[in-house]
Amino acid sequence: SILPFEMKKTDQELLRRFYDEFPECIGMEQQEVWEERFAEYLKSIAMDSNNDDPGHNFLIGLAYLDGIDVEVDGDKAVELISGLQRQDLKRLSEK
Repeated sequence: SILPFEMKKTDQELLRRFYDEFPECIGMEQQEVWEERFAEYLKSIAMDSNNDDPGHNFLIGLAYLDGIDVEVDGDKAVELISGLQRQDLKRLSEK
């Protein structure tokens, strides 16, 4: 993911012409907007349940179970935590 922040005045039209899929830049004067988008970006990374790190998924599962920085979602918590068991069983069966 790209979170573009304009550090120096840029010709936005020219940028879009050559990079049409490039997200809209956040201007230098929009510090609050940048902080909000950056926080959302970090949260999206932290909540990624497709992460292959069992420790990460376990902790995110606990966060959903207890409502730590997320809404309580028992189903999501069970999905993440029980997914760790499936990963372990799969690894054992491959040995």
